[in-house]
Amino acid sequence: MNLNYIFRAALFVAVLGGALQAQSAQTAKPPQTTPQSALDRERQDLTLAVQQAGPSSVDFIRALERHLRKYPDSQMKAQIDRALFRAAKETNDEVRVAKYGDALLATDPNDISLLEDTGKAMNSFGDPKLSAKALNYGKKLETLLHQNEQTSENVPGDTGKGQFEQARQLGNALLIQADAMGISDNFAAASDLASKSFQLFAQAEAARSAGRWLGKLGKYDEAVEYYADAFALSDSAEAHAGDRRRMSELYLKSHPSQTGLGDMVLAAYDRMTAVAAERNKVLKSSAPSSPIEYKLAGLDGKTLALDSLRGKVIVMDFWATWCGPCRQQHPLFEKVKAQFKNDARVAFLEINNDDDSSVVAPFLDQHKWDRDVYFANGLAQTLDIQSIPTTVLLGKDGNVYSKMIGFNPDAFAGLLTSRIQDALSETGASAPAK
Repeated sequence: MNLNYIFRAALFVAVLGGALQAQSAQTAKPPQTTPQSALDRERQDLTLAVQQAGPSSVDFIRALERHLRKYPDSQMKAQIDRALFRAAKETNDEVRVAKYGDALLATDPNDISLLEDTGKAMNSFGDPKLSAKALNYGKKLETLLHQNEQTSENVPGDTGKGQFEQARQLGNALLIQADAMGISDNFAAASDLASKSFQLFAQAEAARSAGRWLGKLGKYDEAVEYYADAFALSDSAEAHAGDRRRMSELYLKSHPSQTGLGDMVLAAYDRMTAVAAERNKVLKSSAPSSPIEYKLAGLDGKTLALDSLRGKVIVMDFWATWCGPCRQQHPLFEKVKAQFKNDARVAFLEINNDDDSSVVAPFLDQHKWDRDVYFANGLAQTLDIQSIPTTVLLGKDGNVYSKMIGFNPDAFAGLLTSRIQDALSETGASAPAK
């Protein structure tokens, strides 16, 4: 599903709920000019604006910005700014990513989900004043990531993926600092940081940055090697065309012709192929072969080993905060859960599938849902979950017994109850139900 549509839908559902509450209140008593009624009117205006924007990302952004001009003191400004940030990120609008990311970080400077993209966007303008902010964001991101590394518990079953993401983020934290330094003409520090970024996590952006700043220092052969690495890594055709052009320009600064450049490019392909192979090896070796082998991180920081529930029927509800049908299904899932509350043979788990885990706790508090929630941590991929809501049952042997895809309000509770009962009575090996 398109990412900007997801967040647009999430905002729409939130404001629509508020609008419906306002309508209900207005039918119960005469309208009053109170702060609450003013907020309700604003919610109704925002709902209408989002509806009228339709599927267009550009119209969605314009609708929200018009709304903020109409309601400059909006009580929903933080939520709207975040929706604008997401939409800008999805549409590669660096101006708005910088603008709204900067505004959000002014109130929450420790938001890791904002620091990386905002820092990169700030550097994209080549303005030393903006890059000074980017430098601070890059340093802040690096500090927070190291703190998390020291305090958080690695979750077995997702170790490779977690290490991969940690290295990527740390590499980007250094890359933001590198480009900020280079834009401020500190080429030596910039090339050093970019090289460290590339060593930590080999990506075309980091190699390109190292080549750029080494070229400024006159270290042409080293710069060409980095551009060759960028050329050998996955990226857009346009970016690779630029890499090819810069390689030629820099190579000719220290060589009479392009003889030998092709050999450097081939050597880069060999290096990057080896890097990719090692990366895939780590990811594959760390992935559990069975869902029961996963350990899941909980919202409260605790870790749940699914293997500790072996012998029970495990009922897992995969959902996300932006998913409207998930909200509709939730009370029915809770209804079935209540039926088995005294049956120790059954375990019910809420598995959140949001990309941004920071939105989960506020959502649970707002909707008064139980905070006993776990994060998917790669389990959704292992179970090949393509859409949500999806409800998965693991049998007593730890294998997949049933997978219920989508939401059928009329049949869900009865069907889930029936499948749990069948799984409890199962004595043989489990098999996926159709």
